[in-house]
Amino acid sequence: MLRDIGVELKIAAHPTSDFARVLEEKDFDLMNSSIVPNDPNRTTYFRQQYYSDSTLNLSHTGTPEIDAMIDELEKLPTAEEQNARAVEVERVALSRFGVMPYANGPKTVAVKPGLANVGAMIFGSVPKEDIGWVK
Repeated sequence: MLRDIGVELKIAAHPTSDFARVLEEKDFDLMNSSIVPNDPNRTTYFRQQYYSDSTLNLSHTGTPEIDAMIDELEKLPTAEEQNARAVEVERVALSRFGVMPYANGPKTVAVKPGLANVGAMIFGSVPKEDIGWVK
């Protein structure tokens, strides 16, 4: 499909032992990486993904303005307020085209019977502390 729009795709596979070097040297044009927040407060990893000096902001799309917005949202008193503000800040960050959300589910999971809160939930997300065996 990329060829149809004039993109020539060459995949450069590297061994796992090269991972740190490839990241450090920015030896890529496009990189598939993900940060999956799996705790009750969805903004826990927000700074790591969008802050300008974060080593996980591989696209270097952070700005002092976005950093200030992140600093502000982290000072909000409740997770609900932080999450609402994060939606607004993320719109600004995504407008810089460095980070592209592309794999937001759904996913299929097979588990043993009796394991609660794990399995096919379409777009659901369950905090890890709510996963366990049915008694």
